[in-house]
Amino acid sequence: MTIKNQSSWEMHTDKAYPKLNAILDTDVVIVGAGITGIFNAYMLAQSGVRVVVLEEEENIVQGVTRKTTAFIESAIDTSFTELITLFGIDRAKLVYQSGQDAIQLFADIIAKEKIDCDYQTVSAYTYATTEKEFRELTREYTALKKS
Repeated sequence: MTIKNQSSWEMHTDKAYPKLNAILDTDVVIVGAGITGIFNAYMLAQSGVRVVVLEEEENIVQGVTRKTTAFIESAIDTSFTELITLFGIDRAKLVYQSGQDAIQLFADIIAKEKIDCDYQTVSAYTYATTEKEFRELTREYTALKKS
């Protein structure tokens, strides 16, 4: 038995798009057809903006997006406690909520456009492997609970 060293979305990205052979009249050009470029193009097009997406490869989502775990998560690299220190509690809450809203937006688009992509909401867990990490997680939990 041969096992392919590919993710399921790598096996299903065979739709090729033509090279640009004309001068187009557009409002916005997005360079890069990864998840960020495609998502931004979609959002702009939904608001009536004429968008062209340029991609070096023949297929979309061929670079970093193709090689990821495909997790769309609200967590960012900056902890909630650090956000509070940097921006204050109200802005920290806004950053946290924007992550939640972004995930909901993805789910809404998938449902609206009937995209068959096996999207599902799953829990995410953060754990500590050292005493220091445990203290940091405890501070983070306390800050989130108080907010």
